[in-house]
Amino acid sequence: MAPLVLFHKTPDDELMPIAIQLKQTPADDNPIFFPTDSEYDWLMAKIFVRSADFSEHQLNSHLLRTHLLAEVFAVALLRNVPMVHPLYKLLIPHTRYTLQINNLARALLISKDGFFDKYTSSGGEGMFTILRRSQSAMTYSSLCIPDSIAERGLEDVPNFYYRDDGLKVWDIINRNS
Repeated sequence: MAPLVLFHKTPDDELMPIAIQLKQTPADDNPIFFPTDSEYDWLMAKIFVRSADFSEHQLNSHLLRTHLLAEVFAVALLRNVPMVHPLYKLLIPHTRYTLQINNLARALLISKDGFFDKYTSSGGEGMFTILRRSQSAMTYSSLCIPDSIAERGLEDVPNFYYRDDGLKVWDIINRNS
């Protein structure tokens, strides 16, 4: 389960964490941590948040929405489009190593006794839970950056470089299509 973090926007447009709750359901065994708590309690709460963010990013954004989604198109290209077709020639440079990279990831990173199973807080079972939830929430509009940003209410978040840079790339692609 993901932690909850409350951020404060400083006058310099920086987002600073001011409260962290490690689980989403209030309970006696689920305290809220503040920067005024002991140095190590606050540090551990921030480490927990970063660990959860790492798992979410690597499994949802990176693995699922990049590698595994690209694999679907790579396999479809290889199975359905003749090598002499202009579309094949256009797309193959972008998918050439997708299957090899994903095969290595399955063997080394997301397998039983792989990196995620051994070295991350989510572990192997948690990894599959995150992937299942992420896949069930994936929609076409969630893959379109302007729609995704709007759906998540992130239009006005300061210093959000992913949004700022992503929208520039989106506009360039759509200007030339």
